[in-house]
Amino acid sequence: MYQLNERQIKICEEAGLPTNYDELTPSQQSSIERIEELLQYLDKTYNTTFFYKGYSNGGVLEGEWLEAYSAITSELYPMRLEVDKNGNMSDNYYEVLAEILLGDDSQTYLNQHLDNQFKVFVSDCRMKNRKESGNMDDLNANVSAEFTVFVKGKSHKNDLEQYAQELVKWFKLHDIYGRSNFIMVSDEYFKTLNVGNYGHAKLEDNTEISLSCDMSEDGIINIY
Repeated sequence: MYQLNERQIKICEEAGLPTNYDELTPSQQSSIERIEELLQYLDKTYNTTFFYKGYSNGGVLEGEWLEAYSAITSELYPMRLEVDKNGNMSDNYYEVLAEILLGDDSQTYLNQHLDNQFKVFVSDCRMKNRKESGNMDDLNANVSAEFTVFVKGKSHKNDLEQYAQELVKWFKLHDIYGRSNFIMVSDEYFKTLNVGNYGHAKLEDNTEISLSCDMSEDGIINIY
């Protein structure tokens, strides 16, 4: 008789489903078994424990996928495992780890070198050589990404250009390239920003002025 483990029971509880396997519908049984199979694959691949965030068994417009987060990240930093029609698996776990590290290091750099306060969030990370990153040395000359930089308080366009130039110095220090978007927001709104809501902030009325800065792989800088 199939027995749900602790991880599967928690998934069922959060979904409002029975925690007794025999009380689940055949479709629910198939999904809960498959989710655990994929989570165990991640556990083994990365030698850490993963937790469920979301799942789809695929359909006409998309393939099967699982969203999960690891014991060393958090629910705010989910990774995505995708399974194609041939059963081949791919995921972005190393990229998620890199995004956390890039955001923390660039934010610390800006706050130390400039007379203002910044929050930096990183997305769309791409690695030339996919590997686990324990520190910035592992990322040097190996990644590109998009940086969203929120600036606290009153600033002028010229200030944002100065901030962008300072981030370019950090890019060059680590041989990293990509796009950065600087967005000035009020002091109160700045306090509310986190990795879970910053994407919406770029589209809301709280944005006062903004500026973008692109740095290509060959070092060409474009501020606009």
